[in-house]
Amino acid sequence: MAIIGGGIAGLALAAELAELDGRLVDRAGGTRPELRIVLLERENQFSYHSSGRSISSFSESVGGAQQRALTRASRTVLDALGAESGTPLLRTRPIVWVAAQEHLASLNALLTANPSLRPVDLAGAQTLCPVLRPEAVARAAVERTAQDVDVDALLQQYRDRATAAGAILRTAIGLESGVRDGGASAAWHPSGTSSTSNTPATPAPSDTPATPAASATSDARATPAPSDTRANPAPSDTPAASDARATPALSGEPTTPAPSSRPAALAPSGGPARASLPTGPLVSAGSDGVSWRLTTDRGELVAGYVVNAAGPWADAVAARLGADPAGLTNLRRTVAIASAERVGPAWPLVIDVADAYYFRPERGGLLISPADETPSPPTDAVAAPESVALAIERITASTTLRLTRVRTSWAGLRTFAPDRNPIVGPDPNQDGLYWFTALGGTGIQTAPALARLAAAQLLGEPYEIPDLRPEALLPR
Repeated sequence: MAIIGGGIAGLALAAELAELDGRLVDRAGGTRPELRIVLLERENQFSYHSSGRSISSFSESVGGAQQRALTRASRTVLDALGAESGTPLLRTRPIVWVAAQEHLASLNALLTANPSLRPVDLAGAQTLCPVLRPEAVARAAVERTAQDVDVDALLQQYRDRATAAGAILRTAIGLESGVRDGGASAAWHPSGTSSTSNTPATPAPSDTPATPAASATSDARATPAPSDTRANPAPSDTPAASDARATPALSGEPTTPAPSSRPAALAPSGGPARASLPTGPLVSAGSDGVSWRLTTDRGELVAGYVVNAAGPWADAVAARLGADPAGLTNLRRTVAIASAERVGPAWPLVIDVADAYYFRPERGGLLISPADETPSPPTDAVAAPESVALAIERITASTTLRLTRVRTSWAGLRTFAPDRNPIVGPDPNQDGLYWFTALGGTGIQTAPALARLAAAQLLGEPYEIPDLRPEALLPR
């Protein structure tokens, strides 16, 4: 299996899939063939784009009903990962939603949809954030169970778990095209170079990693810029090649998808709807003899199944695989850190219910955003000065803070499907292709549960998330 994209989605799925497959192999007493997994990231680092630029907030009140269900399920996963590693991944930081008089209806709707929120008046909100201006805030709602996420530690855990379970993680490899091939056997044929291996037993020879292809294919990362919700760009002190498991060959029998029988469902109106969920494992060894022959800028890879986890580039990846696009929209979000006096380090994350701004303490200053949603092509996004200025203007008008020097700024792309739900499931028309994308700015807080759901679907194992409708996530 080849996973395209090394952000939170791809890394989490690689880890969960490899670990679940290992448990299934053990359960079968060695009679079940082992699934071989390779993850390809086009950038020189994993999580270079959206995942590495999140503001790291974990909130059960953000997003629609499906995102909220996934966030609740992910909290359990994150608590367990932190307990197992001895490094807690969550740290309490309340969220205060604020509303001007003209937006009280929006605040009431938010309260109705989110039992985790409690209404408070201005005085109650000021006990948590004393700089709120009375003329700008009529009422507020508090989510006391909200958290900050240690995103760097989370991403590192998924990398470590994936490689420990046998997945091969590669950077600086861009997908150029892919075709279904009935005569292919699963293998990796690098073009003249091999990557460094971190497998103790048989280290592979190393050399200089190839330069990424000019064509963009993944939701990677490398410098502080695009994303959904986190403010601190993740550090880039890990060399790309050493992040990879990387025995340079995927040898053995091909892993091919089970025959597909996924009739398109019809909506009550008679129009097209999301396909119904398939039954049984999507990935099984040698079921139909058809594999993907993938051409990359580092050579050819043959795999039985492909997962499209390429974030902002997922539609471009689908086109290279001969599949229909999902109609994704990428929206730029701008974040900056400004100097300000008397910022309390324990202040909450303050979010305007009308999506005009948000702010919170950060490194002795204030993290600020105008909560912008500017349409963008898939790119290495950068902050626009006018967006930073807009954040300063809005936050200054709503607080008594005096924001002075802007220390740093960046931008990230948040990728949405037309219905703003994540897209997770098998392609309805292209056999052997699975989508895991469009996490829409909630990837850090939903990918842990989504990855377990996707791994279970791919391997035919039961996995239920309370209050989630998996059919609502399926690609059209």
